[in-house]
Amino acid sequence: MIGCEYCGYHGACYSRGEQQTCECFQWYTGDRCRINLKVLLIALVTIGAILLALLLVCIIMTCLKRRNSSASRNNGKWSQFRVCAGFFYNSMQAFIYNTLID
Repeated sequence: MIGCEYCGYHGACYSRGEQQTCECFQWYTGDRCRINLKVLLIALVTIGAILLALLLVCIIMTCLKRRNSSASRNNGKWSQFRVCAGFFYNSMQAFIYNTLID
């Protein structure tokens, strides 16, 4: 399918009186079909992955800080694991709860 020039060749043109409108092809949207939804989807997934990576870095840094402070009190390796795992579990539980409720 080849679109019209008014719609950026990403949609079909229709005239309604003096006004032209576009019916966009698949994966394009907007008044003149200039928004590529594939590019938008890739950008949103990339931003989501970066934010998830930052969240994991923050959780790991917090666990290490807590682990170092608890390691001075308890010399066992399992106590260090419990502190980090418990913090991660509580953080994820709060995130999921807030996401579902809001």
